[in-house]
Amino acid sequence: MASLFRIHSSVKAKWKSGLKSETAFWERVISGKVSDHAEDIQNRLNPVSELCPTLAYQLRDIPPGSTIKILDVGAGPLTALGKVLSGQNLLITAVDPLADKYRSIIVMPKSPLRFQPFRVKRKN
Repeated sequence: MASLFRIHSSVKAKWKSGLKSETAFWERVISGKVSDHAEDIQNRLNPVSELCPTLAYQLRDIPPGSTIKILDVGAGPLTALGKVLSGQNLLITAVDPLADKYRSIIVMPKSPLRFQPFRVKRKN
């Protein structure tokens, strides 16, 4: 059990060490300073973007008109899953442990985002 704890601690330390660069990356992307992500951002902002094909395939047998709830964990400042699946009602909840940081990016003057992400605390 001790080795499992060491592995968990190592993974957590690596994750924490990347938080600052992750936030800085999204600040650059959302402010338009990183042009090679422009298409991705436009797709994420598109309210009628199709649900990603892999997920749509997994949902193919759900009866038309159903309400499908999706929890997008680690979504970043906005979901990349898409927002529309023909004949279905999608309710996507996007959560991220950096939501508080993303909220400060969203209020930047050049930010095209107009929502308030929220952070979900992990239970031990």
